[in-house]
Formats: sequence, C-alpha cells, structure tokens
Amino acid sequence: MNWGKAIVLSFVIFIAFIMTMVVMMYQENIDLVADDYYVQELEYQNQIVKQENLNAVVGKIDISRNMEFIFINFPKELHDKALSGAVTFYRASEAALDFSQDLEIDQNGVMAIPNKKLKPGKWKVKMEFQSADGTPYLYHETLFI
Repeated sequence: MNWGKAIVLSFVIFIAFIMTMVVMMYQENIDLVADDYYVQELEYQNQIVKQENLNAVVGKIDISRNMEFIFINFPKELHDKALSGAVTFYRASEAALDFSQDLEIDQNGVMAIPNKKLKPGKWKVKMEFQSADGTPYLYHETLFI
C-alpha cells in the first residue's frame, strides 16, 4: 500500500467515525429538568428568599427511609403551622418517573411517601410550601435510593 491509499483510507475511517457519533447523538434521549426553565430563572430571587425563610427556622428538615417508606421530618417549629404545598421528586435520567405529591404531614410533623414510587438511583427532592400566615419556604436535597 502506498501513502496515497493510506491517507484516503484514514480519511474514510475518520469520516465513518464522525458519522457514527452524529447518528448516536441524535438517538440519545435528552430530558430537561423543567420545560419552563427560563421562567424559573427569572424567579430565582424569590427562591433565595424562600430558602432564607427556611434557614431562619430552628431545626432542619430531615429525610430518612426504611424498606417501605421515605420519611420527611419537619422541625418542631413548623409542626404547629398549617403547611400547604408539594414535594416534587425529579429523576434527571428519566423525566417520565418525575412525580409530585401534596404535603400530608401527621401530628408528629412527619410525611411518609411509599418507596415503591421510586426506582433505585439519584433523585432530586424539591419541597415548596408555605405556612398559614403566608410565609413561603423552599427545600432542596439530593437523595440516592
């Protein structure tokens, strides 16, 4: 084989490699965390205020789990306040698994969510809620199942 054939062959192999990568990239499923990410970015200062409100509370939110449930424990300072809002679970690798659930807190300040809703992997938990007096709160945590 002479130099001319070797150069042409390397170009053909390189072009085949690039075309294979292009085809593979077009077949990859890309899910956005949120479809309205631009609107959420504009409201970012509101999120900071909500997080600061939660940081001002004595005690912290704690997420624990056992074989059947995920428990969200609210601080004692928030037990007496009538909280309303939602807990959202985001799965970055598969948007079809994302779900949201209204806050349902018992008298001990605990919310239980069945484990069967969550496949093993990395989840982002976002809780956005407010007390009866209108104080908004926001909480984020990454959870590994």
